Amino acid sequence: MMRLEEIFSSRGRVVVLRCVCECGGVHISEVSRRTGLSFTTVRRHLEELKDKGILEEISVGRSRFFRLSKSVTAERIRRFMLSFEDSRDHKM
Repeated sequence: MMRLEEIFSSRGRVVVLRCVCECGGVHISEVSRRTGLSFTTVRRHLEELKDKGILEEISVGRSRFFRLSKSVTAERIRRFMLSFEDSRDHKM
């Protein structure tokens, strides 16, 4: 299991994770487009999060999509990310 500081220590990983939380099942290219990160960087972060059980990969033909896994940790992260975004919206 990935430790909390490992998940949130990388700005890129946080941006990728936020994109997946907001979009649900999303293709690597879409994450790259939305975040402005390179395809290679996005793929590395997605693979790390998948290897730690936070994301799961769905293959449709030759396309690879990623979404949050059904783990308790992934659900807690999703709620945290969404609640943080909600609190930012109220301050603006």
